[in-house]
Amino acid sequence: MRRKWMIGCIYLTLFSLGGYLSFYQSTLIQAMDIFALNGARMGAAVGAQSAGMMIAPLILGGASGKIGKNKVILIAYGLMIAGAFTAGMARGFLAFLCGGFLIGAGFAVLEATLSALLADAFASRSVRHLNFSQATFSIGALCGPILTAAVLERGVYFQCIYPVIAVSFFLLGTLFFLAQRGSRAEEHVNERITKQFAAFFRNRLLLLLAVAVGIYVGVENASASFAEVYFHAEANRSAYSAAALSVFWGAMIPSRYLAGTLKLRVKAMLSISCAITCTGLVAAMLMTDPLAKLTMFALCGFGCGPIWPLLMNRAARANRGSSGLVLNVMLSFCSLGGVLLPVLAGWISDRSGVSGVYYFCACATAAILLLYTRAERAR
Repeated sequence: MRRKWMIGCIYLTLFSLGGYLSFYQSTLIQAMDIFALNGARMGAAVGAQSAGMMIAPLILGGASGKIGKNKVILIAYGLMIAGAFTAGMARGFLAFLCGGFLIGAGFAVLEATLSALLADAFASRSVRHLNFSQATFSIGALCGPILTAAVLERGVYFQCIYPVIAVSFFLLGTLFFLAQRGSRAEEHVNERITKQFAAFFRNRLLLLLAVAVGIYVGVENASASFAEVYFHAEANRSAYSAAALSVFWGAMIPSRYLAGTLKLRVKAMLSISCAITCTGLVAAMLMTDPLAKLTMFALCGFGCGPIWPLLMNRAARANRGSSGLVLNVMLSFCSLGGVLLPVLAGWISDRSGVSGVYYFCACATAAILLLYTRAERAR
């Protein structure tokens, strides 16, 4: 029974993380108005959260081997709660930045360590659980803007939603604490944290997987971020921009469920996913009919869906039973890729148009498969 409660809590938490992420993205305009943000300050607000996502997994991921994944997860819940209350109560821009940093820290550590817990606790079904849990994340991301819009339309101030988020994660943290009590004690790693990090960066398999997953998150962010600009500026179909984002994120849900159900080898599933993504990206640029373009954006999202869970699962399998540090470092690479590739995509957009961004993303997706193949040979 405790095991079922644990699974339910993990899935609910990932659903909530997806919902928070889309809530944050859809309320940045309100934050700009309240705190008089210009472009640079808005970039700082996004950067503060991204910094938390990059730094915290390196610190707490290393600690997971010493104190156990369950304690690290409880600390991450605490960071989410503290960050949400800070952002909700902030009356100045600096306090809002601090709240964003704390939320980013808790967010990344929760996503990585909960995924590691699933991979270690359900070793024989880890592909299934990581894909299914990420499908719930996607459902949350899809529901977030709808719920946010419904609340804001009723005249609720956007900062008032942050305490609700804090209470939600407090309840989830309490549920997790109760569910993990009495569970089998984790094996602790006696090596120094510096040695664990050194072992990660000496392991070619893990390093290549980390670069691959960083590129994937960059491709995902760039593909979604430039969709509105593409349909507005190049396709002259601004009415389709919101729909393109919805079908892109929505199509990830069935593909993740499908990948969790199929009993194919990881390389076969990853090859199919990358091929579908590349096809969708290139075809969307070549087709002239807006509905056909929209369909290709959905195909791209469908292909993207299983890539992150498959790469993270392979990294967890390489450190079965003690994957907390590994997946947290992988999450830091995710955050780094999610920042760097969209910046590079922006540079490409200025020089060759927005369509050039999507051709670049198609090439980057092919590179993911190449890196995975080299990683398997490096075992």
